[in-house]
This record gives sequence, structure tokens and C-alpha cells, in this order.
Amino acid sequence: MARRNARRAAIRRAALLALVATGLFLASWIAWQITPDGSFARNLSGLVLSAAVTATTAFVAATMATRNAMRQRSEHDTIKALESSSRSASVQLGPLEIPDIVIYSIADGSAPTASFRFPEALSEPRQDPTEWAELQKTLLPDLVSRSEASKRLFTDDPAVDMIAAAQQVHPQGQGTERVSWHVQFAETSYYKFAVLANSTPDELRAHLPDAEPLLAERAVGRARLGELVTTRIPAKVGTGTVVQTSDGFLVGMIRGDTYQIGDDASGIRKVHILGEGMLPTDVRDGRIDPKAAAWRGLYEELGSSFGEAKVEFTGMFFDLRRHQPTFCYLATIGVTFATLQTEFLTARDHWETDELVRLGPGVDDDLRRLMLGRQKTLRMASNPGVMTLILALGRLHGFREVREAFAGEL
Repeated sequence: MARRNARRAAIRRAALLALVATGLFLASWIAWQITPDGSFARNLSGLVLSAAVTATTAFVAATMATRNAMRQRSEHDTIKALESSSRSASVQLGPLEIPDIVIYSIADGSAPTASFRFPEALSEPRQDPTEWAELQKTLLPDLVSRSEASKRLFTDDPAVDMIAAAQQVHPQGQGTERVSWHVQFAETSYYKFAVLANSTPDELRAHLPDAEPLLAERAVGRARLGELVTTRIPAKVGTGTVVQTSDGFLVGMIRGDTYQIGDDASGIRKVHILGEGMLPTDVRDGRIDPKAAAWRGLYEELGSSFGEAKVEFTGMFFDLRRHQPTFCYLATIGVTFATLQTEFLTARDHWETDELVRLGPGVDDDLRRLMLGRQKTLRMASNPGVMTLILALGRLHGFREVREAFAGEL
């Protein structure tokens, strides 16, 4: 309410100044018209008219500059509040709360709050915890048999593990600084990640005589990124990509039962964002780069018929529940949503998706209900998916606008 009142007061002041300038301009113009040519009054009215035009132009320019500066400051404060909230309890954006997510970078279209330098080659893999040998004999066969019984894919594909992250802070003057992360990657496997990082505490306790030391390393809390990735638990690198069509819609995906759970007992369908785990072969410009995984995901799941595409970094967060660093992107493609609905069926992995869901455009009421869990027939499949959407929406519309949209009533 205070912000709204301040905004209204600023609008009233601007309107009053504009009214005064307009009145001065009109009075001078009328005086110039009715006075004799070459007279002192004509010359005076001309000077006043020129001054009025100059003052009005200066006022408009100053108002626009001040407004832009205020918007940039508000945007900066909103981004910092998002990052700070994720380090204390959960990501907060009005009534929207995303637990167990720690944000390490946000890109709003200018410079990201933190940049990443990726390695040219993989490092030696992290040492397996001693518990892994036992879990390979107990929990892993149980997970495999359950996936086979439910006819869902569970394969031991190669993956990329973030094994180190060193932060560097570069002072920029005037109290500002630039943060960069130098990360190291190594190869791991999906089975190790599924068992050591993604199994439930009850599953670990049921298959391991003393699971508490391992569970303690999975609950390191909202620590620095360098501490999160140096435990004995694999930090399998994932990517999340929000796809925007040429007509402004965002693309959600209803996954098939053979890939991930689609419907639940209530009949509510789960909406996924295009996600892709990194492979050791995801190389771009000579470096092992998550953006290469994002591009690969586009081609594998949407095919090559989406026209020209632009993939932009939107941020990076760490999912504490899955012990997974996730790099996020916005992919703007060159076809409409209607065209994509048929063209994606030519993609290599189109079978993973039963249906595409049109989201937006913009932060409309339906999208807010979906992200807040208030839709009757659809739900977001995961908290990381919601966070990836927030980063993309902030990149498209500004985080201040997104925050105010979620603060509105439904």
C-alpha cells in the first residue's frame, strides 16, 4: 500500500509539472500570435515560448531518466531479495514459496549476478563413499526391479558431477563487485546419483545398517556452493530450459508414464519444463558447458523444425532435495506454439512427452494458479521447474513485474 501511495504521489507531481509547462507554453504562444511583429512584447513572448519548450523537453528527459533509474534500482533490489531469501529459508516471491532451493546466479538481461567459468577437460572422479559397495547390492537392485515393474526407464547413463566450485569476487568500484565461479567437472553415473543423492532417507535406512553419516552429508544446509559440491555425494549437473515460441507462449510438457510419472491418483497432470542432464560429451567452444546440454535437449525433444533459436542464460541454483546444481536457460524459437505441437513429433525423443501445454503469454492468472498449485487439473511437477520458470519470466518481463504479478489477487 505504501509503495502504491508513493507511486500515486509521484504521478500527481509529474502531472502538475506537466500542466504548468503546458499552460506556460500555451500562454506564450497566444501572446506571440497577438503581438505586433518586431515589438518588444513579440520578442519577449518568443523568448518565453522557447524557454517553455526547452524546460518541457528537459523535464521529460529528466523524468524518463529518473524513472528508468528507479526501475533499475527496484529490479536490482528484487533480485537481491530473491537471492537472500533462498539462503535463509526458501525462495519467496509474494505468496509463492519455493523450498530447498539456493540461488547462486540470476541473469536479468544485463550482467548476471555471478558468472561461471567451465573446465576444458574432466577431472578425476570423486571417491565413492564406502557405503556405495553395500548399496549396490541392496538398494540399487530394489530400485531397478521397481522401475521394471512400473515400466519406467531407469538406466545407468553417464553424467557430469560438479566436484569443486571456487568463488572469486572482483571489486568494480563505487561499492559494487562482480562474482565469478570456477567450477570443476568429473564423470559419474546416474545410478550413483539416484542411490546416493536422490533416494529417500527411509530407503537408505532400510538398506544400509548405518545410513546416518551419509544422510548427514546430504543435509549440509544452505552452505556455500563450494561446500555443497565437496561432500561424498555426487552433485549431478542438470539444466532447465524454458522454451518461448514466436507468438509469445511458454512451453510446458506432460511427460509419459514410461519416462516419469504423468498422472497421479487424483487425475491431476504434472507439467514439466524441458530438463536435460549433462553428459561428458556436452562441449561448447572447447569447454564442458551446460549450455551445450540445453541445446542438445532442444534438438532431442523438439526436433530440428523449430526454426532459428536463441538460448540465453537465466540463472543457476542448487536443489537441496536432489543435491543437484541446475543451470537455467531461456530458448526463444522461430515457430508458433501451434506449429510446434505437430513438429515436435519428429524429434528423436518425442515419445517422452505425451502433450505440450501452452503457458502464458506473460504472467497471466492461469500461469500464476499453476505455479501456486491452485490449478484444478494441472500441477507443476517439481520445485526446480517452478524456479526455472521464475528465472525465465524475470528475464522476459523483469523480476519486479513478476513479483507484483504474484502479489495480485486471483
